[in-house]
Amino acid sequence: MDSVARPAGDAREIPSLTLGAAAARSRRVALLLIAVAIVSIADLAMTLLFLVNWGLSEGNPFARAIMSYRSPGLVVAWKILTVGLAAFILWTQRRHRTAEVASWIAFGVMIWLSLQWAGYLTQIDVIIAEAGAADVDTPATWVSMAEAHPSR
Repeated sequence: MDSVARPAGDAREIPSLTLGAAAARSRRVALLLIAVAIVSIADLAMTLLFLVNWGLSEGNPFARAIMSYRSPGLVVAWKILTVGLAAFILWTQRRHRTAEVASWIAFGVMIWLSLQWAGYLTQIDVIIAEAGAADVDTPATWVSMAEAHPSR
């Protein structure tokens, strides 16, 4: 149960959920976390594909720093650590409304990221051509593990 015993009139009182509502919330959080994990695996696969073959523009400065070590294994470990830790925290708090809201937000972010990849893929010909060109000025967010186009 979500109920916490507090003195009567305490403004911090947490409303209790019925057993059925708590179970339903737990199921929703579980399904959202599974979806986040699946989309995260697809994101990781796309990231590694581009990193080792052509390069990509990475907007997350932490991920960019990890990628600058040019180690696919380190990128995989980073992804497992970050997604795993977030999923663990949300799972342990799954009976709370904030965990469900956060799970929906995480799912929304992953869908947004998938749409970014879809847009990236529509430009694949240009990206590959620019990645192979020596005279193209790459942005500061560009990272690559490909031999033909070293990262900055």
